[in-house]
Amino acid sequence: MRYSAGLFLGWRELRGWRRTIRYSACIECMVQVLSSRGRYKEALRWNKRVLSGREKVLGMDHSDTLESLHDIAYNLKQLGNKVEALEWYRRALEEKD
Repeated sequence: MRYSAGLFLGWRELRGWRRTIRYSACIECMVQVLSSRGRYKEALRWNKRVLSGREKVLGMDHSDTLESLHDIAYNLKQLGNKVEALEWYRRALEEKD
């Protein structure tokens, strides 16, 4: 009985990870649309949510997480926050190495 309960809990946790990954992919698409329409502030807010989920599930060195860092930097740059954008671009490069 313990074994099957452990399997069930493991399956639920895995299912949660999958949900987080799918959710972040959907939100990422929405962010791209918002950015393409010039709604950078709103896109930035959602970018940060995506990054938070990807950091937890995939880790900082995963390409999707690094893409989120880049997207945040891009939206900051579009909003005129070039210094802060540069910090996010640097962070993405440092995590990549």
